[in-house]
Amino acid sequence: MLQLNLVGKTKKEKINNECCANNGIDVIVAICEQIEILANKAKLIEWGDKLHAEFKDVFDPLPHYDELLNEIHCKINLKDALLTIKTHSYSCPRKYRDGWKTLIQQHLDAGRILIQPSSQYASPACIVPKSDPTVLPRWVNDYQQINTNMVTDSYPLLCVEDILADAG
Repeated sequence: MLQLNLVGKTKKEKINNECCANNGIDVIVAICEQIEILANKAKLIEWGDKLHAEFKDVFDPLPHYDELLNEIHCKINLKDALLTIKTHSYSCPRKYRDGWKTLIQQHLDAGRILIQPSSQYASPACIVPKSDPTVLPRWVNDYQQINTNMVTDSYPLLCVEDILADAG
């Protein structure tokens, strides 16, 4: 048993010396800090459970959430449904092409761009750089020609003051 304690003590000293020499980290202190972090995490989880129990009506899931539509459908009425829109695309300067590719990839990943669109209408797109060169440029679509063939809605937008007055 004495030999086992001696071997364990020398191994501990060796590990401690290697850690302190290489990184300046005390293993015992690092373990104690990790234990404190885990204890605090357990306390936070316990407090969160108490809050959920106390304010159950606030944290309950929406009862009709599963019944909501996932797809967005809209109907656009056209003046001339057989009108073919011929338009040119806008060129993109070379210095913005990486940003353009990033924007396209983000939209593809989010499902906002269809690889094979179902509409026969398209509009040219371009990018407008922002004042901060480290930020991605702004994606802009030119809908002018498509808008000229649309029948506009005749429904006015509601007045915000009226909505707030009705809400009480």
